[in-house]
Amino acid sequence: MDLTAAVISPIDIHIWLSPEYFSPQLTILFFHRLAQLGHLKNFQFTFWNPTDTPKDVIDAFLEAVAANKILKTLTVSDLGHHLKDLLRVLESHDGLRTLKC
Repeated sequence: MDLTAAVISPIDIHIWLSPEYFSPQLTILFFHRLAQLGHLKNFQFTFWNPTDTPKDVIDAFLEAVAANKILKTLTVSDLGHHLKDLLRVLESHDGLRTLKC
C-alpha cells in the first residue's frame, strides 16, 4: 500500500519523551518524517532536559517546525540554550501565530 499519495488533514500532535525510553536516533527519524509530511497544525513537544538533549535531536526538531508551513501553534518546554535557535527558525515561519513555552 502506497501511503505517499494519501490525503491527510492537518493534525495536532503532543509528544513527551521520558529519559528511560529516549532514543536519539528514532527521535531524529521521527522528526524527519514530520518534516517530510508537513501536516502539523498544532505541535507540542516536551524536552525533559534540553541541556542533555543531543544537538542533532534539537536540529531535527527545528527542521520539523520549519517544514510544517501550516503550523499555527507551537508549544515547547524550556529549550534552555537552544531558544536562540528556535527563535531564528520562527523568524522565517509565516504561518506560526502562537508560541507557548
